[in-house]
Amino acid sequence: MSLGMLSAVLGGAVEIEKEHRPLVQELLPLLETLAEQHPSVEVQDMTRDLRIAIATHGAVWSHKMDVAAKNVGKQADAVKVDSGSVITKEKEKTKLQEETSSSNAAETSAEFDEAFAQLCDPLLPIRGHAIMKLASLIHHRHPKAVDTTDTLLKIFLEQLTHDDSYIYLAAIQGLVSLADVRADTVIPQLAREFASCRKEAADITTRTTKGVNEKGYYKPDEKESTGSSRPARSPELRMKLGEALVKATRNCGELVPRYSQHLLPALLSGVKDPEPLVRASSLSNLGDVCQLLRFSLGVVVNEIFSCVSAILKTDKSAEVRRAAVLVLTLLLRGLGKSIMEVLSSTLKQLYQLLKIVESTDADHVTRLHAQVALGELDVITRDYLFPKPSFTKHIQVLP
Repeated sequence: MSLGMLSAVLGGAVEIEKEHRPLVQELLPLLETLAEQHPSVEVQDMTRDLRIAIATHGAVWSHKMDVAAKNVGKQADAVKVDSGSVITKEKEKTKLQEETSSSNAAETSAEFDEAFAQLCDPLLPIRGHAIMKLASLIHHRHPKAVDTTDTLLKIFLEQLTHDDSYIYLAAIQGLVSLADVRADTVIPQLAREFASCRKEAADITTRTTKGVNEKGYYKPDEKESTGSSRPARSPELRMKLGEALVKATRNCGELVPRYSQHLLPALLSGVKDPEPLVRASSLSNLGDVCQLLRFSLGVVVNEIFSCVSAILKTDKSAEVRRAAVLVLTLLLRGLGKSIMEVLSSTLKQLYQLLKIVESTDADHVTRLHAQVALGELDVITRDYLFPKPSFTKHIQVLP
């Protein structure tokens, strides 16, 4: 290839100036060495012809040199064509990627616009599906959905007063998705909604004297009116609302203590619900929140312990008592060795309460839960009183 390029230069492809001719003359010894030592006969012949052409300043020019110069020109044109085709392909690929991304953005934008337009549909299933679709778009951080969080928040809050459970649960899921973006507004609103549902259930219980079965489960009458514009929520919906509240709280991560003043009162009010399953669900959610709050509980720990103690002593429902023991277990797991400081005033009462439940409770599952809680307390106490020795050496350099 190099010999062909030299042949093309000597053949007139590039004009050699007078000042560059000595440089060409310096190639003669190299060409002579190549002509004597190279194994290929063709290369030897081409090298000899090039030596003759340089020595005669191009006066003697063989036919082979013409062919080599022409071949180099064709190869250069081919390289130009190939490079041009590669550049063209790269441009087409980039253009295709841009068109694909723009088409995907257009599709997602059209998807948001379609879901937003379906909110005004007269059919309830379509409206509910639109709310769920918007909640999914918020969860996946759709740009257009994130830009309209204020509008979507108002829409979800308005749907909380709807009497259809499908619309109501879809709005709750929408608020849970919004909690990642607008936690300061969503979590207090969910807590207020949960507390207001408990008040509505309590009002119904105080105004009715019938509809309670032997197990204590309330059955509302269809003709019964709550006396307010808000529809009464079923126990299943209240439990789902509590679960959604805890789910939104978990998404906050380390910012959970900021919303403790909203979460704890709402969940403690749910413990007073007339439905045993709602009380059990509220206690379970309370345990999860306590485990997340850990050291941020403060003096509220004493109130939580008093509430759990009263439930274990007075509540007739086995599910509620199981959930109460679960609260203590999660509280111990969350605090760890810090219970010696946080629960210093109630630790003895806590141990006595668990021992009483373990030995006297009528439900065997509740007794089993009490044994688990006592095991947690035993492990924490042993680790606190008998810490594991650390085989480390501290080297200090004296001045």
